[in-house]
Amino acid sequence: MDLDTMLAEAAPARHVSVDGPDSPAAVSLYRRITARPPAAAPARRRRRLALAALTGAAIAAASATVALAIIPGSPPHAEATAAVVLARAALTAARQPAAAIAGPGHYLYVETIEGQRNSGTASRPATSGICVQTVQVRAAPDGSGREVASAPAGPCSGGVIPSQTFPKGQEIDGVVYPRAADLPRDPAALGQFIARHFTGGHQNVAAAFDFAGAFLQSGAPPRVRAALYRMIKNLPGIESPGPMTDRLGRHGIGVGFTEYGVRDVLIFDPATSAVLEREGIAVDPSQIPVPPGSARFSVNEVINYTVYKASGVVNSITAVPSAAGGRPSPGA
Repeated sequence: MDLDTMLAEAAPARHVSVDGPDSPAAVSLYRRITARPPAAAPARRRRRLALAALTGAAIAAASATVALAIIPGSPPHAEATAAVVLARAALTAARQPAAAIAGPGHYLYVETIEGQRNSGTASRPATSGICVQTVQVRAAPDGSGREVASAPAGPCSGGVIPSQTFPKGQEIDGVVYPRAADLPRDPAALGQFIARHFTGGHQNVAAAFDFAGAFLQSGAPPRVRAALYRMIKNLPGIESPGPMTDRLGRHGIGVGFTEYGVRDVLIFDPATSAVLEREGIAVDPSQIPVPPGSARFSVNEVINYTVYKASGVVNSITAVPSAAGGRPSPGA
C-alpha cells in the first residue's frame, strides 16, 4: 500500500457519521475538534486520555466553529527566542547519526507515559489529579501494529487508552508514524504535506505543530528532523518558555503554541534534538470547555502530557529495545 493510500485510510474526516448530538460518535468527534493537546484541529489524533463528554449543544457549536484562534499578546522576545532555539535544534538534528529504520519483519517502538487531568462528566464530577497510563506502541512499515496500555492509575473517569491491534494500512496516530523516512525534506513541503493529507488542503498552524511533534518520534532521518524543526520555527505564534525539565527529570528546552486557552509545549533535548515530552497547559481557562457541573481549569494547570520514555526498532510485536527506559534517541 502506498503512502497516499495509507494516509487517506487514516484520515479522521473521511466518512464521519453520527447518530445524534449526544451519541458516542458525536462526543468523540467533538473531543477530536476541541481537546488539547494538540490544538483543536481536524487532524487525526491518538486515542489519548480525552476530556470528558460535553453536551449536544456544545458539540453542535464546535462543529460550526473550528476556526483557528491564537491568543494574542505573546511577548515579542518569546517568539524571537523560539526562532533561535529552533534554528539551533534544526542544525543539531541534521548532525545526528541516522536512526535504524524498521524494515520488513521489524517494528518501530515508542514507549510513552500519558497523563490527563480528570475532568469528570455532568453526572460524575471530576476529582482532582491526573489519570496516568504507560503505553507501548509497535508499528510496522505497512501501518500494522500493536498498542499495549497499562491499567490506568489515579483518578480516571473514562477515556483511557485501550490495548489493541492495528491492521495493515492503519496509521497508529499521534505517537508513531511508520513512514517518516518518506516525508519531504523541505520545511514548506512538509507544511503542504500536512495540509494536503490531514486538514483538507488548508494551512492550519495547530495541525502543523501537532504533526511535527508526532513525526519527530517516528524514526525520521536527520534531514527530515531538521526540516521539521525549521517548519515549526516558521509557524506564527511559536514561542519558547526557555529551559524546562520533564517528568523523568531530564533537562530540555520548551517551545510552544497557544490556542483555545491552552498552550501546547514540546520539550526537546538541545544536545540531540530528541523530543522528551509534550504537555498542554491551561493559560486562559475561560476558553476551555468543561462538562456542566465540573470544575474549570486553573491558570497554568497541566491538562495533559505525553512523556517519551524510550524508542527504537524491534523484531517482534512483543519485543522492547535493549535501551528501553533511557533517553529517547533523536531519530527513533
